This record gives sequence, structure tokens and C-alpha cells, in this order.
Amino acid sequence: MSGNQFIESQSADPFERAIAARVAAILDDPNPRIDSARRQWLVQQAQQELLKHRRQREHAQQLAERQSASRRNRGPSFDAVAARRKELGRAGAPYYCAGDSFPKAPAR
Repeated sequence: MSGNQFIESQSADPFERAIAARVAAILDDPNPRIDSARRQWLVQQAQQELLKHRRQREHAQQLAERQSASRRNRGPSFDAVAARRKELGRAGAPYYCAGDSFPKAPAR
């Protein structure tokens, strides 16, 4: 194991931890066929993937914030069917459409 420590290895995001592990493996690889230019290129590729992942995550968070803000601004939701049931005094009654058979009353 090298002396290289990556802050991404402490992240809660499993993708970032995987990138950190991959870069550590690239730098620790004793394979003589991988020269320093190739290692540098592989590390740069991993950095680009990490930055792309972070941009996508930030974009998703921004979208979620916008959606939640737009929901808050709409006010309380209105369910017309539930309101009609309450108006008729059948708040917990199931909704029946025309043509549905109504359940029979229990025998007394």
C-alpha cells in the first residue's frame, strides 16, 4: 500500500470510494509494463469520471430542490373525490363507479 491517501476513500458515496481504490491500485501497481505516462493518463481518466459523477449528483440535488420548492409554493393538495366523500358523510367509504356492484349489507 502506498503512502497516498485520498479523501474520496472516506466518502459516504460508494462510487467515490471505488474511484479512490482504483487510483490507489493504479499507483501501487508494480507492473513494469505500465510506464509513468500511462499511469498519469489512467489517473486523469479516473479524475474526469469523479468530476462527472459529482456534477451529475449536484445537478440531481438542484433539480430535487427546485421540485420541492415548487411543491411548497402550490399550497395544500386538493383531492376532489375525498372532498366529495366528506361532503356526503362517507369519508372512509370506498369510491364506486357507475356499473360497479355495491357490496351487499351483512345479514342481521
